[in-house]
Amino acid sequence: MHSSDTGEISFTDMFVPDDALLGKEGEGFYNISWELQGERLIGAAGSIAGARRAFEGALAYAKERKSFGKPIGQHQAIRHLLADMATEVEAAQQLVYTAAWKVNKGQYPVREISMAKLITGEVAWRTIDRTMQIFGGHGYSMDLPIQRGWRDSRLIRIGGGTDEVMRDVIGKMEGF
Repeated sequence: MHSSDTGEISFTDMFVPDDALLGKEGEGFYNISWELQGERLIGAAGSIAGARRAFEGALAYAKERKSFGKPIGQHQAIRHLLADMATEVEAAQQLVYTAAWKVNKGQYPVREISMAKLITGEVAWRTIDRTMQIFGGHGYSMDLPIQRGWRDSRLIRIGGGTDEVMRDVIGKMEGF
């Protein structure tokens, strides 16, 4: 993403006086864990927004673009892609709502946030990939924002914890 300034920072022989420590020494990751959950939930919500925007663009295009004398959205293959996109986006959005509702109630729903991040990243990727398929070669061009969404949608599946990390968190919380 153009707005993600990602980089590695390392300090060698860095001295931090005791009165400047935030929390206890060696517990930094533990102390930022809640912030990491917030990043994941915000990322999940952003993924849904991106997926919904892509779906709406694909739907509008499928209604206006014609082939064989009718809008392409009336062809079964395109209609099925749109139906799958709509269903997946709605289902993933409900997981985000559930996680946000629990946070709002003062809970610490790591399981639900991890599930929401995992599924929304995958759904956003599939939705935008299908949108590109519906637009054909034109969707891949730099003239449309679809190609940008296609590239940007990949970040949520890496940033804030990869899909594999989310699966591991969920698996441990489920007891396996």
